[in-house]
Amino acid sequence: METKICTVCKCELPASLEYFYYNPRGKIGLTSRCKSCSKEYDRSHQEQAKKWREENCEIIKIKKHLNYLRTIDSHKEKTAKYYQEHKERSRELTKQWKKNNPDKLREISRRRYEKIKDHHKILTRKWKQEHKEERNVAWQLRRAKKLSLEYTLSVEQWEQIKIYFNQKCCYCGKELKLTQDHFVPLADNGEYTHNNIVPCCLSCNSSKSESDFFEWYPKYKYYSKTREKKLLKFLDYKDGIQQLELVETKCIIK
Repeated sequence: METKICTVCKCELPASLEYFYYNPRGKIGLTSRCKSCSKEYDRSHQEQAKKWREENCEIIKIKKHLNYLRTIDSHKEKTAKYYQEHKERSRELTKQWKKNNPDKLREISRRRYEKIKDHHKILTRKWKQEHKEERNVAWQLRRAKKLSLEYTLSVEQWEQIKIYFNQKCCYCGKELKLTQDHFVPLADNGEYTHNNIVPCCLSCNSSKSESDFFEWYPKYKYYSKTREKKLLKFLDYKDGIQQLELVETKCIIK
């Protein structure tokens, strides 16, 4: 049998794939080092490469970032094209990955939030200032939902209610910042619908609290027969009983 000498350990071994790796550029199609020496060389090379990467991690990061900047447009274009051609498959794979990797998903979300945390806070604060009515409605909806009460009031309906009362408090008639008052209190299972929500100032809302309207308002210092009639007409009350049914679409501006 033909033999071959390893260039590292100098051992004479049979020239076969049992002792040497295949190499098409070798003289007889085999590597110059035996398998044992090749494995040792690979381990040593990997350790050196790992040590070099640790010592030059910043340089590697910079090179990767520069390469990313050079190819970002091409990458985005290819990604968008692939997504358009395989939209359903991409969505299904993404959904499956999220389901199988909840911990990784939370970690990615956390890192992403850390990067934009300050900017996110600024945008959130700005949105809250510009959408106070939406926030209030959303909070009231959650509150009614927790108590298992009817909750159908929308932002548009709330705006219509304020217009009906000329942007004034329905109890004192003052043009102040308006809050949403449950005509029938939450404690008495008052629903969060356009048939039970009226606009009033913070002072009147605090004064009424969970009191019954027909007991509280006649004794209130800002009592007005005219405002009382207008309020009861809007809610369709007659002899202390609401006549209308809870129909979500009924909120007419008069």
